[in-house]
This record gives sequence, C-alpha cells and structure tokens, in this order.
Amino acid sequence: MKTYRIIYAVLALAVFACSKSNGIEDTPKAIGASADYTLLLSSNGLLKAQPLNATKEALTINPGESPFLDRVMPQSTFKKGSVLSMYQKTTACGGEFMKYNFNDHTSTLFEVFADLGSCDLNVTAIAHSETSNFIAYSVGTDEEVGHFVRVLDATGSGFVDVELTKAAIQLAITNNRLFILNKDEEVTGEYGMTVMDLASNGLIRDVNLGYDVGKILVGKDGNLVIGYDTLHTVMNPQTFEVQYVNYQSGLEPKFANSNTAQFDANGKLYYERPPIGESAQAYIPAIYDFSTNTGYLYIYQNFLTGEQIDFEYEIGDTTMVGFDEKNGFMLIGYRKAGSTTKGGVLRVKPVPEPAFIDNIDVDGIPYDIYVK
Repeated sequence: MKTYRIIYAVLALAVFACSKSNGIEDTPKAIGASADYTLLLSSNGLLKAQPLNATKEALTINPGESPFLDRVMPQSTFKKGSVLSMYQKTTACGGEFMKYNFNDHTSTLFEVFADLGSCDLNVTAIAHSETSNFIAYSVGTDEEVGHFVRVLDATGSGFVDVELTKAAIQLAITNNRLFILNKDEEVTGEYGMTVMDLASNGLIRDVNLGYDVGKILVGKDGNLVIGYDTLHTVMNPQTFEVQYVNYQSGLEPKFANSNTAQFDANGKLYYERPPIGESAQAYIPAIYDFSTNTGYLYIYQNFLTGEQIDFEYEIGDTTMVGFDEKNGFMLIGYRKAGSTTKGGVLRVKPVPEPAFIDNIDVDGIPYDIYVK
C-alpha cells in the first residue's frame, strides 16, 4: 500500500518550547483490544447513532440500540474528546443546547434565549469546557445588530452575556481562555481573534490574523493552531508567541477547510481533504503530523483495487476520518457512489506500515465516530 508523504518548511518568528511527554513513540501502539464505536450518521435530515463492535480482526454491526436518540441535524457543533455539543433552533425566537458524552452516554439539555424576547437571533458558534458552555450569537436587525458570547454554567440555569465588536465565526478553548475567531466584514475583510479569560469572563486581547483563515484548532500540547490556505500558525495560548509553517504551492495539507478533524494521542491530525491531481473522489483521507510537519495522503487507488472502489464498496466520497487508539486503525467514513442514504466505514492501518483491514456498510452517511 502506498501513501503520499509531504514535508512542510518551518519559519519561526518567535520560538517557544512545546511541552512533550517523555517516552511517547511517533505511532501509537495497537494492543488489539475490543472497542465499541458509536458511528454518527446523517440520514434524511436526522443525526442518528449506529453502535459498532470492533476487534483487531473484525468490525460488525451491534444490533442493540444506542442511548443517543435521533436528532434533527444541529445548526452548530463543538467536539472535544468524547463529548459533543450541539445547538439547534427550535422556535422562531429560541433553541436548545445539548452536550452528550459518548463514553458514558450521559447528556445535558436545556432551552436557551427565552430571556431575549427577540426573533432576530443567529447563533454562529458554540463550545464547551468541563464546567461551562458557550454560545456565540448575533441579535438585532441589519441597522442595529449586537454580537455576544453567552457563558452558561453546567446546568444552563445561570449565564452572563459578554459583548463583542464582531460576530464570532468559531470558538476554541485552551489555557483557561476562550479564543473567538471573527472577521471584519464591513471594512478590511481581515480575520481577527478576541481572547476571553474564563476566570473573569473579561476580554484580554485582540489579535489581527490577516486574510484567508480557515479554522482554529487546539493541538494535543494545548497550543492553538490557526489554519490558512498557504500556511498555519502555532500560537502559545499563554504568551501569544507564534511559529509559522509555510507550505509549498500545490502541496498544502488543507486541514484548514476540513469538516472533521481528530487528533490521536501523539498529536497527529486525521481529516479529509481534496486530492492532489485527478481522483474520482472529491475528498480523500489524510494525516498531518505536527511534530515533523509531515502530511500523508491516503488515495483510495493506492490501497484498494478498482473493483473494490467501484463495485464492492462503491466509494463515492470521504465524509469523515477518525482514529481507533486501541487497535491503531484509521477510520474512514464514506458515502456510497450515487447515493444520498448509504455509506460505509473502512479501517486502514496507517504509516509506517499502511494496510487495508476491512469495511462495513451502513444505512446513512458517516458524520463522525467515537471510540470507547
């Protein structure tokens, strides 16, 4: 099985030390243990859960029902580890916020915005920590619109609204700070980031990020990753010192525009991206290793035969990528070719010894996956 390996150049304007745990190898060891997967599926406008049983040798459908109940596809989501937060508009003037833990299948659900008495409401981003939940929203008409982050306690009963100067696009949490990505839509078109101290809910810093920001991520080391089309920035969330990693034209890793992104224990990022060159799939699985600034592309034609791609598995497009730490497998969700209701999951052993393991067909389009 072949993969494409791409190395990116580092340009450090302010060097800082990243903390590393001692004794961790580059590739997680697969112990071959049994694992429980909860596969989230998009199906006819609903978000559904399909339990799967996994061992190192086989992947099978679990006939039991998941405690996760079918939900309308959420308007906004935020994922941290095994916990997924979702916001869904439920009335003309309000909505509900749900936080679900896929490890123990516990959840909290509460109604929000009943206090505002306004229907000119637009939620733009959400996030959560262990003790708080965050909803960024804009309220009002075009002539007079306000932008806020609502900070709610764990139960949703107590909250405070923090006013912002611009609408939030995305939220990220690290170092007990909330990083709020925004864009100046009216004047410059540039992106910026406002930083909130979660101990006081005070706004402590504004950072200009320039143009073409795609996504902000928190790495396994706690540093903030700011993804652009042509480079990414690694920011120390305490000192705000930065390191720039530039990409060669045509060889960009493109994780800044991915729909799904999951880190393994060693900080490698698993995601979907457009291929380099011609491909029947608009998106392919990929891995980016931040420790070596190396990208790996998993092109289907390099680990499956044409008959497997076109007829046996009918792979149309990649819809999600995850990782099974217990068995050391990359989990690739895909949509069946020519279908909007059928999909599948491939398990692949990643570098340094890449190999195709198995496949399972599912009813629905893979959206995300959680491993226990």
